[in-house]
Amino acid sequence: MACRNNHRRPDLEWHFNGHHNAAAKSFFNLLKQERILRKVYGTCDEALQDVLDYIEMCSNQ
Repeated sequence: MACRNNHRRPDLEWHFNGHHNAAAKSFFNLLKQERILRKVYGTCDEALQDVLDYIEMCSNQ
């Protein structure tokens, strides 16, 4: 395995391949478009709660 030959930890090897980040990038792009760019938050706590609600909504679909 390439990780062992280069003395890298296998669980960190995915960072070097952009294809594994596609789902996360897509999720955060949707979050930005659907929530963050459409709202003005009064406080950081309000923004955090809105992001957490969005994540919960997506995970329950």
